[in-house]
Amino acid sequence: MSQGIVIGAGSMGLFLQYLVQESADTCLLTRESSLRAFAEEPLKVTGALEGNLNIKCHSWADMPALEANAPIFVATKAHELPMVLKELLPHIQPNNPIILMQNGLGILDQAREILPKNPIIRLLCYIGVRKVSPVHIHVAGIHKYELAGNKSNADFLQNWQEILKNKGVDTAVSYEPYAAEWQKALWNLSINGLCSIVDEPNGAIADSPELNKIARDIVAEAVEIAKLEGIHLTTERVEDVFKSLARTRTNINATLQDLRAGRHPELEFLNGAVAKIAEKHGRRAPLNEAVFNLVTYLEKTGKRKEISDGGSCGQANY
Repeated sequence: MSQGIVIGAGSMGLFLQYLVQESADTCLLTRESSLRAFAEEPLKVTGALEGNLNIKCHSWADMPALEANAPIFVATKAHELPMVLKELLPHIQPNNPIILMQNGLGILDQAREILPKNPIIRLLCYIGVRKVSPVHIHVAGIHKYELAGNKSNADFLQNWQEILKNKGVDTAVSYEPYAAEWQKALWNLSINGLCSIVDEPNGAIADSPELNKIARDIVAEAVEIAKLEGIHLTTERVEDVFKSLARTRTNINATLQDLRAGRHPELEFLNGAVAKIAEKHGRRAPLNEAVFNLVTYLEKTGKRKEISDGGSCGQANY
């Protein structure tokens, strides 16, 4: 297997690198600050998994040469994706698979516009991970990974399914990447904005009948908008959003983590995207639009921003 690269030292990138560095010979591509941090001490993992790992990493300046077919996992924030992919262009070949780990809708289309010849694959992360410090991640809970790509990528998907399963993470394969992107988005649509508005961990959606009702209505509205895009999500898959909350109920989702840290929460790829897609079809998605606007208000006013004491940084997945 050709050496793979994981781009991004956020919570999801670090968690993946921790899982597969040794078995799949991956290295982390990151900024100089993270490079310096990992030169001094190993990555510490706590929570649902416990361990330490000396991270093998490179900066962009000393990026290793990529072999044909070497996989590139991109775990940056969604709004950074176009810039990162354009930076990759001089270093990659058309047969390097690009695996996208971002939350949100429209991620596949962004990548295919920039890299039309490369295999584009989604790695959807139903996992709660929080970055406590540059060298410490806390795993609140692990539900599953889902790899999604075209059938022409079947061998690659099945190979990585086995790698991730062997590391103890239930991993599914889908040959409907757009449907898989929407399915994962439902998870974030129901949790991220709403928990940010009430300033609570994920479990609040399960514990409060009132919040659970709102979350279900948000999801139902998004499912109707998905149909306008030709995406039909089954009742069973929708219900899975709420059944799996128990695995990560203590997690602070990515949106709330971003608001607390003063970072952009990226809900334009979630509830905002649903509202925009509805508008494209001459429809409205008022619940998703309201969540997007309320979180935008929280971002602009800094209502959730906390004074950093060094105890919390980076992002959670969901």
